[in-house]
Amino acid sequence: MIWGLIGAALAGPWTRAEGSAYVKTGADYYRTTKYVLPAESGLGATGDFGTNAFFGHQYSIYAEVGVSEAWPIQIAARLPFTVSRVAFSAADSVNIVDGTSTNYRGGDMELMPQVALTKKHPIAFGLGMKLPLYNVDHICEGSIYRDFCGRPGDGQLDLTPTLSAGASFLKGKAWAEGAVGYRHRTEIFRNWTTTRAFVDGLAVGATVGAKAGPFIGMVRADAIRNFTGFVYQKKYSDPLVQQAADRNGGQDPFTRQSASIGPQAMAFLTDHLALEARTSFDVWARSTSLGVGFGLGLSWNGQLYGGS
Repeated sequence: MIWGLIGAALAGPWTRAEGSAYVKTGADYYRTTKYVLPAESGLGATGDFGTNAFFGHQYSIYAEVGVSEAWPIQIAARLPFTVSRVAFSAADSVNIVDGTSTNYRGGDMELMPQVALTKKHPIAFGLGMKLPLYNVDHICEGSIYRDFCGRPGDGQLDLTPTLSAGASFLKGKAWAEGAVGYRHRTEIFRNWTTTRAFVDGLAVGATVGAKAGPFIGMVRADAIRNFTGFVYQKKYSDPLVQQAADRNGGQDPFTRQSASIGPQAMAFLTDHLALEARTSFDVWARSTSLGVGFGLGLSWNGQLYGGS
């Protein structure tokens, strides 16, 4: 369920030259204003903040490095560790139980190889891959309150071919970039056999930024919109799932959708070392939580090898 912890898409349209690298270690946090229960337990029911509230942590290492001298090609990757905490109220036939559930797991590793489409302009194509480091079926296994366990994600492989482009202006002191991708949600799970199926969607992102002295300020927006209920309608064999989809305006009750926006900042301590901070606010969501994310990190940007 840690949907709002990822603060930015991998890489950008400026593909790195051979040996050029960016490395960041950071902590991200996400708190819900409304928490969405797992779909198999209520099909998207929500509770107010403070009831079934969710607080997630993610600690990660992110890196991108140019790997080719002949043509700009880079590899970007993020390796996460997650902590999720859910405060819940559960009712049975006798009483109401208030409790908390905390789960520690590796999250969704992200990997994106990227190639520049031209050397003259910042236009690039990348293939984003989401690789789960956990097995959904083993999370809170054996607990009677398993439905309230926060999950790092859906536990399956995603593939997102992405086209990105950007431009700089004001003599390089300001820039803008955007990306659009097709997110293919597979049913390839890690060591889990299930009938769960997801739907594909459109992933978009945009950033504007400016630099003043050792400081960089940015505003970033990201969104994922499912094609179901938007481009076409999907019919479900399970009548309960169909009812949930109908209540949700035809949207798939299992596949998450969201849109967020927020500021980001960097302060360079040296020519290569910088402190980073970000905040994001969910402005729209379906089948997932609305919440607020924030993060802090320390990054290094420079030439690992090669270059002049």
